[in-house]
Amino acid sequence: MSRHRNIRTKNYDDYDDVDEYGKSYNDEEIGVSPGTVSQFMYRRDDPGKSVQRQPTLPEEDPVEDDLMMDDIEERADETSAVVDLDRMKLCIDYIENCSGDAFTREQVKRAVLAASYNAERALQLLLDHQGNLPVVSVTAKAPVPFLAKKLESLSVSGGDKRAFPRPESTPNLRLLDPGRSQPGTPTPGSPKGTRRGASKPFSSRATSRADESQGDTATLSTSKTPEVPSRSLIKITALYEQRQSSSKPLINLIVIGHVDAGKSTLMGHLLYKLGRVDAKQMAKFEHEANKIGKSSFKYAWVLDETGEERSRGITIDVAQTSFETTNKCINLMDAPGHKDFIPNMITGTAQADVAVLVVDATRGEFETGFQSGGQTREHTLLARSLGVAQLVVAVNKMDTVNWSQERFDQIVQMLAPFFKAVGFKDADVDFVPCSGFTGDNLTESPRTVEAAHWWTGPTLVERIDQFRPPVRQIDKPFRQIITDVFKSQAGGFSVAGKIEAGHIQTGDRVTIMPAGAAGVIKSITMDSGAALNAFAGDSVTVALSGIDILNVHVGDILCDSNNLVPVTSRLKARIALFTPKVPLLAGQECVFHNQSYTESCLIKKLLSQINRNTGEIQKKNPRMLTKNTSGEIELTLQRPVCAELYSASRELGRFMLRDSGTTIAAGVITEILS
Repeated sequence: MSRHRNIRTKNYDDYDDVDEYGKSYNDEEIGVSPGTVSQFMYRRDDPGKSVQRQPTLPEEDPVEDDLMMDDIEERADETSAVVDLDRMKLCIDYIENCSGDAFTREQVKRAVLAASYNAERALQLLLDHQGNLPVVSVTAKAPVPFLAKKLESLSVSGGDKRAFPRPESTPNLRLLDPGRSQPGTPTPGSPKGTRRGASKPFSSRATSRADESQGDTATLSTSKTPEVPSRSLIKITALYEQRQSSSKPLINLIVIGHVDAGKSTLMGHLLYKLGRVDAKQMAKFEHEANKIGKSSFKYAWVLDETGEERSRGITIDVAQTSFETTNKCINLMDAPGHKDFIPNMITGTAQADVAVLVVDATRGEFETGFQSGGQTREHTLLARSLGVAQLVVAVNKMDTVNWSQERFDQIVQMLAPFFKAVGFKDADVDFVPCSGFTGDNLTESPRTVEAAHWWTGPTLVERIDQFRPPVRQIDKPFRQIITDVFKSQAGGFSVAGKIEAGHIQTGDRVTIMPAGAAGVIKSITMDSGAALNAFAGDSVTVALSGIDILNVHVGDILCDSNNLVPVTSRLKARIALFTPKVPLLAGQECVFHNQSYTESCLIKKLLSQINRNTGEIQKKNPRMLTKNTSGEIELTLQRPVCAELYSASRELGRFMLRDSGTTIAAGVITEILS
């Protein structure tokens, strides 16, 4: 305790007379002279004691900047003016981020000069004239030095002369203060909170035309994601066709079927044969499966990644991966087959274009899945109701019946009439025998003698390669269904899901509905890596800024801020009943499934009963709707949800009604009520 000063016995009254600023109590003992004190003391009123400071600014890439500046300086003689290099660089960066390589550097430079360094107006000129702009002669103007590069060689003196202009005196340049928090920073939180109802009206946050007309020059920002002009200015069709010509068509594939039909094992073995899983990883799965006595599950563990799925031996959530065939790029989704996880299956099937229905060829197992209450029948009904028009039936586990052609033909004869009754065309349905465990007829023709003498058709991967890609709605307003929300490693958060309609690019302003929270797209990530833009049909991960993560939930819709998706709690719809246990009555409660969103609803009115074949109204205001009938009803939802008319968007206009764990009806939205 000798190191500590004894302050308990000190008399603090002895220090009341001491009032000397900047003087130590031991100065008299040390003997510091007044001259030495004045030499090291700072006086604000002494101009000779100003400190020479060197500004510290972030370093820039000298190679890229020098190449760009040299290119501009070499061509500066074509005009009769001094080119403002700094503003020219900002405008060129902005236009190239928006248009990519659509225009040459010389065309962009001429457009910027013609628009008086207004980036948006220059982009409009390029699009209107297809880049064919004459050399523009402008009035000479003294160049504005670029602050980030010129400040490094300058110092601040105590005099009144300024070595460089202040930011507020620099025209058309707004510097972002890195020390000040910018508006719209997302607040950390959990995405698993209870969704709040959208009680406030929502309005578009687009910039008014009056603001754009003020002045000839645009206010530019030094941020990396500049504000993007109106979507109508972008050549969406040209960009989409350019990408399609350089890559394979994308198809979203869902694997469905009864529980224990071997879906995960079949697709896991297929991925292994295609090289998507290496031998080392497969050996690890086999070793871990043998330890718990489930050696036959080694291929299923390629897609079943959670501990609960592996311990129970069933798929719970929709697994997603991708692979390529000869002519197609496949986005694969493995849906759960157990009846308790039908909502997850609906979420995955709503994002699919085509489907592979896996059935078990084992005697007794196929009949169990296909009879009333089996998931083979229910999954087929759900897939067709959610817009899947092409189907491949994989007759799995053919090795258990010794590749019997008689058994295969029997399954085909039982399923073909059912598919036709559901609404599938004969040309859009095909049957392929295979074995997921042995790998026969997945990527190569079966080598067993029993199968080789009668099956001469395509393998499973060859039949998947024959799927026709659907027509994408890239000309519609942007709509993305959020299927996952998570925090990113670089800060902020990201949302994942499939783009149902429209087109996005980095820097676009978007809005989360029904919360109405608006923000900006920071980055877009696909399976192939980072991308500048994405189109309808792509499954992407979007990093957002300016939105609180507490306002984002699974099932919400990310949409264009200039064209918001409608939000309502009342709607009219046409439904087709399946085989409910009891007739549908007014006042009955059920569960409303739309894409990834689930909400409780009430059948408020039964408006009419409709003939399924002709669409004519058979009865108005019926007392009930029985099984295998159709009708028009009015629904009231517990909370406001995003809804689109079926005529405007087929993907967002479909829904399902479930009650007591079974799907009772499928419907389309015909009118949105206030």
